[in-house]
Order: sequence, then structure tokens, then C-alpha cells
Amino acid sequence: MVEYNGALPFTYSETTYITNYTHNGEPLAHPFGANFKEVVAMLNYSYKRFDFSGQLNYGHYGLDLTNQYFGKDIFIPYTQTAKLYANYIGQGLTTDMTFGEFKVAYLLNPKYNLRVELGGLYRQEKMRNLQIRRC
Repeated sequence: MVEYNGALPFTYSETTYITNYTHNGEPLAHPFGANFKEVVAMLNYSYKRFDFSGQLNYGHYGLDLTNQYFGKDIFIPYTQTAKLYANYIGQGLTTDMTFGEFKVAYLLNPKYNLRVELGGLYRQEKMRNLQIRRC
């Protein structure tokens, strides 16, 4: 399975933090909030009592800075933007996130789904210099 997700800056923000697209302090649409694009790939294969699964994620997003709002945090009203026009995905502190996870499982008892798993994961975030396009 391969999936692509993305949201432009300020997508789920509102004029007040009470009316934004959240519930109980969590974004409803996506955990990244806004100002992101990501690709997710998952693969699962079973052979007899073995189960192999893997997941790869790549995310490209722009983080907000201390005194400048570039559209990532959907709790900040969109009336406090760093710039009004020519907004694009990744503006602000441009960040690339890579995540990978792989698991191997062996089914010991099928009746109770008792299994032993071994896995590993990798996560890396690389931040680039502040990028603001002038128009």
C-alpha cells in the first residue's frame, strides 16, 4: 500500500483557536497539522507461521519559528501569519523526516495468537536553513 497526504499552510486554522479543526487538543485531519506533504508505504507478507511487515514514511514540512507563524501549528489563528501571499508547503524552517520500521513475527500458538516479534525502527529529521520566497 502506498499513500500520499498533504496540506497547505494554514489549512485547518481559523480566526480563533477555539474554532480550528481539532478536538481535545489534537488535530482531527492529520497529526502533522498543516504545511506538510508525506508519502507512506506499507508492506505485509505472511509465510506459514512467519509474518513480515515493513513501513516507510517520508515527510516534508515547514516548522514555525518562535515569533513567526508559517502555517504548521493549527492552534495559532491564521490572522497572525508571517506573510499573506505566496505561501507554499515547507515554508519556515524546512524539515525532512524519514521513518522506517521492520518487524518479523513467529506465531507460537494460533489459537491465542501468541507470537514472538523482533523489529527495529529508524527515524531521522533534517532541518534546513530558513527558506522564505519573496514575490
